[in-house]
Amino acid sequence: MIIMKKFCSPLLTLSYNLSVWLTAFFLTWIVLAQFNFGYSVWYRVLHIDQLIQTTAPHHYYKPSFQWTNAAEHARLFKEINIAVNHNGNHLADIQYYNARDHIHESMLNRDEILHLQDVSHLIQKGQWLGIGAVLTYLLCLLIFYRLKWKIPSIKNTLVTFAGLLLVITAAVFLLGPTRVFYQFHMWIFPPGHRWFFFYEESLMSLMMDAPDLFGYIAATLVVLSSLLFIGLLRMNQRINKN
Repeated sequence: MIIMKKFCSPLLTLSYNLSVWLTAFFLTWIVLAQFNFGYSVWYRVLHIDQLIQTTAPHHYYKPSFQWTNAAEHARLFKEINIAVNHNGNHLADIQYYNARDHIHESMLNRDEILHLQDVSHLIQKGQWLGIGAVLTYLLCLLIFYRLKWKIPSIKNTLVTFAGLLLVITAAVFLLGPTRVFYQFHMWIFPPGHRWFFFYEESLMSLMMDAPDLFGYIAATLVVLSSLLFIGLLRMNQRINKN
């Protein structure tokens, strides 16, 4: 038993730490998705309404987007959010209401739809990773309980992840958030598939004030998932003591 603990404990500890954090992130993503990732809040913070009013009239193909309002923008973001979280279905059916001419017009062009389908496929992989993390997390708890081993201390776990988060954050700001954002897209999306769009050619990018909005959403995910991460660690410690 002592030999087994010596060799298995580090692997179990690593699996536990990673699975708890991934579980917290996965659950936070699910919850935020239900609240549209706080789009209406960041919409006001970033003054996206002003951006749309000044830029939409110069859109190459859909200048009529200027005749939409904040409620319509929130609805469109929600439809895109639902679509990319459900296999990219119905992206081509998304339409906006042109209040001046009282008609509905298609919002996304072919390249935007292809990009959002790529995003949807990436989210699907993330969902499977999240499910695997939850199962691994529960399995780790079961092993700790059955073998009567102590769960890693909250302090050690937090120090490890705080250090990792600090290094990642420092690297992002050192390299530049925009540069990291672009490089990340080059790594994860298929060659030949567009992922960068100017506001004057993409209502999607304009309405989302890309990439600024994504930075705020990412920060929200990190903060809330970190709080949930700490909560899960505290709960696990209490369970392990009983």
